[in-house]
Amino acid sequence: MRPSRSLYFLGPVLALAIFAFDVSTALGIAAGVPYVLLVLLTLPRGFHRHTIPAAVTGIILTLIGWELSPTGGDVVQVTANRLLAVFAIAVVGAAVVLKHRADAALDEEISANIALVQAIRDKEALAKLGEMASTVAHEVKNPMAGIVGAVHILGKRLPADAPEQQILTRITNRINELVVWVDDLLRFARPAEPHPRTINGAELVRETVDLFLKDEGMNAVDVKLTLDPDATLKVDPMQLRTALLNLLLNAGQAMGGMGFIHVGLSNGGTWSHLDVTDNGPGVPEDLRDRIFEPFFTTRSGGVGTGLGLPSVRRTIEAHGGHVTLECPEGGGTSIHMRLPSHA
Repeated sequence: MRPSRSLYFLGPVLALAIFAFDVSTALGIAAGVPYVLLVLLTLPRGFHRHTIPAAVTGIILTLIGWELSPTGGDVVQVTANRLLAVFAIAVVGAAVVLKHRADAALDEEISANIALVQAIRDKEALAKLGEMASTVAHEVKNPMAGIVGAVHILGKRLPADAPEQQILTRITNRINELVVWVDDLLRFARPAEPHPRTINGAELVRETVDLFLKDEGMNAVDVKLTLDPDATLKVDPMQLRTALLNLLLNAGQAMGGMGFIHVGLSNGGTWSHLDVTDNGPGVPEDLRDRIFEPFFTTRSGGVGTGLGLPSVRRTIEAHGGHVTLECPEGGGTSIHMRLPSHA
C-alpha cells in the first residue's frame, strides 16, 4: 500500500532523533543502518528496490563511524563521524523528496497521455460516426418522407371521423420522432464550427426561455430568471441558444412538464457563468459520471436519443468553456456552464 504524504518525512525525522541520541552518548557510532533504512521505508513507491543498497550503505557508514570515532576518540574523529551521519540523513531525505516529485510528475504525464489517446480515439470514432450518420440520414430520411406523404394521402381519402385516422396520426408521429433522432445524430456527429461574437447574454437567455415555454407540454413549468443585465458572452448565438434550449427541455421532461427551473447568468470578468437548476428527481449518484456520454439516457422506456447533454457539452467546450453537473442532497439537478465573455 502506498503510504500517505504525511509519512514521507517520517523517516528523516526518526533518523534525526536517532542522530540526536547518538550525539548525546559517548559511543561515537554513526548508526547508518537506522538512518538510511528509516528514511527509505517511507519512500512513496518502489522503496523495496532500494532496501539492499540502503542496508549496505548503512553498514558501511556504521563501520566507518566506528573506526573514526571509537569510545574515547578525539574531537576530530567524533566530528567526522557526525558529519557522515548528517550526510546520510540529508542525502536519503533528499531522495525521498525527489522521488515523490518524480512520481507525481510521472503520474501527471501518464494521465495526460491517457487523456490524449482517449481524445484521439474519440475523434476517430466521431469521424466514423459522422460518416455513418450521413449514410443513415440519406437512407432513412428520404424513405421516411415518402412514407409520410403516402400516409397523408391515405388520410385525405378517409373520412375525418374514421378510426383509421388515429392510426395514421400515430404512424406520422413515430416517423417524425425517427427523423428528429436522425437529425440529432447528424448534428452531434458533424457539429458546425462556432462563429463567436459578443452578445448580451441576458437577452439571449430571455429569448430562449420564451421559446421553451411555447413548447407543447412545457407551459406549466415555472421559470425564474436571475440575470446580470450587463453580462456579455462571446459565443455563437444560434449554437448557445440550441444548447440552452436543450437543457431547459431536458429539465422540463425530467419533471414531467410541471416544476420549477431557475436560470442564472453572472459576469465574472473574463468568464461568465450560466446555470440551469431544476427541482426534479435529480440524477442517481452511480449514473452521474455517465450523464454526458453519447446515447446514454436516464429516461424510462428508452425515450430520448441520449445526445442532448453530450451535445450541450460539445457546444460549450467548442467555445472554450466548461460544463459541470451537480445534484444537491435535497434533489434536483444543476448544470453549471462557464463561457467566455467579451473580455
